[in-house]
Amino acid sequence: MTPIYADQVASDVLAQVDGGALVRVLTGLYVDSVDVDQHARDAIHRRFAEELDQKQFFDKVCLTNYRRAQQQTAGFNLEVWWSTEPHFVLADVPVATDSGSEEAIGVPNGVSWGEARHVWMPVSPHCVVA
Repeated sequence: MTPIYADQVASDVLAQVDGGALVRVLTGLYVDSVDVDQHARDAIHRRFAEELDQKQFFDKVCLTNYRRAQQQTAGFNLEVWWSTEPHFVLADVPVATDSGSEEAIGVPNGVSWGEARHVWMPVSPHCVVA
């Protein structure tokens, strides 16, 4: 997400400001080359990463999402499902949702936490917390 947004900002800035001047402001270096715009983009990416790190942006986003999920699931019952065979897949998406039918599973199929009948998370190939 951040590199894409940093690219967008870099393009917007470079449409209005000379790349060489931008590199001088951000790094203190004088660059006189064909690649000056690429140096400017790199400087913007570094500045983005530094700002996000200093302001703990991702920490705050994760904490906010955790608190929201905690509120949304406050009334749910906790279940632990166990299978003798390894049926559960640990994947890029940490939790899955379903509507109570096999036709609608997951956010790509329109089942968000708010509409879900179940929210479940595989913790091993044999165990799911729901």
